Amino acid sequence: MAVTTPYLNFDGKCREAMQFYKDCLGGELTIMTFGDVDPTTAADAKDRVMHGRTMMEPQDTFWNAHFAMFSDKFGFNWMLNHDKAPAA
Repeated sequence: MAVTTPYLNFDGKCREAMQFYKDCLGGELTIMTFGDVDPTTAADAKDRVMHGRTMMEPQDTFWNAHFAMFSDKFGFNWMLNHDKAPAA
């Protein structure tokens, strides 16, 4: 199964946004901070999120796709559509 991995950028609110997406979509949230990668990172940047990833199980639809649609509190509208693999 193909996996969709969104890569989003937020200025200082990434952890809050990623937690919100996880709460909406379910799945597992993995966060890596700049301090995790480089212990010498400046104190004001060490807890900033470098990478955040939200994974979900898509829903099957009648048009042969996995699909999700939602609006988040940050003003982003989401429509995720991924074609299903052809039957073998």
